[in-house]
Formats: sequence, C-alpha cells, structure tokens
Amino acid sequence: MIRALRGVLVDDEGFRGNVEDHQDPRNSLLCEVLGRRRGIPITLCVIWLDIAGQLGWPFAGANLPLHFMVRPVAPGDPVFIDVFHGAAELDLPACEAFLSGRAGQPVSLGPEHIAPAPQRIILLRMLTNLHAALTEREHWPGVLRVAQRMLALLPGNENLLLQIEMLERLISDGN
Repeated sequence: MIRALRGVLVDDEGFRGNVEDHQDPRNSLLCEVLGRRRGIPITLCVIWLDIAGQLGWPFAGANLPLHFMVRPVAPGDPVFIDVFHGAAELDLPACEAFLSGRAGQPVSLGPEHIAPAPQRIILLRMLTNLHAALTEREHWPGVLRVAQRMLALLPGNENLLLQIEMLERLISDGN
C-alpha cells in the first residue's frame, strides 16, 4: 500500500514538499496544492489520506509536534510516512529522532501522537498554518477570514473573538 501510493503520488504525479517557500499561503490551500503539486506536510497528507480512503486502505493522520505525517492503521509498531519528504517511512525511534532534530531538543511521542488524528484537529491545524502564513504576509482580510473559520471550530474562544474584533477594526480603519 505504501509503495503503491508513493509510486503514484510522489514518483508519477510529483507531489512533494515546498521546501523553497514553506510559508507560501498556497501550500495550505488544497486546490492550489493539487494544481502545483507542492505543499506543506499536512496538505500533502490530506491528499494521501483521501486517496487511501477512496481505495479502502486504512491510513490515519499522525498529529505530531512540528510536523504532520500519515501512518497505516495496523497492529504492531507504528510506521510513519513523511509525505513532505518523498513519503519516507520512519519507525517510532526514527520519527522521534527526526522530530528531535527539528525541535532542537528530545521529542518523545506518546499515545496521543500515535492515535489517528480526528478530522476536526486536522482541519484546525490546516487553518492554523494558513493563519500563520497570511499573518507573516500581513494579509489582514485573509487572516480575518481564517480566524472566523477557526472560531467555527472553537466556538466562544476568547482569543479568537478578540483577534477578530481587532482585525475588523484594523481593516475598517485602513479603508
């Protein structure tokens, strides 16, 4: 299953991580990722999960610190697939070593990282990435739209409510 998906998505179709401009907001938009075949880990994983799901192959998202991966849902020791880096297969120690290198400190994965990531968490993480990319570019109308969508997933969140109020004021004062 892994080899087949890697063959089609990575080798044949050329899906890969956008290492040149990781913060490009287009990396967080599925329609753009599908067209450009470049994205960030989570958007590439969502495509992988959708294709695997259509085939009836049991894969799940792995909500890891600093990086998102997929993994086959199977008994035994977990295997993580780093879709961003050519669909490299990592066992648990290799995954922890990879994440530790990114974090600059030891990372130990617990059951919450191995459990399948719920769709709501995946969507929220995608929106968070888009929010950060748009904020970096100071695209305030876009940041506002993303914050409003995040609020739909986190109703009543005081930080988001405050942010939306401030963004509405900023945008209104800029006109």
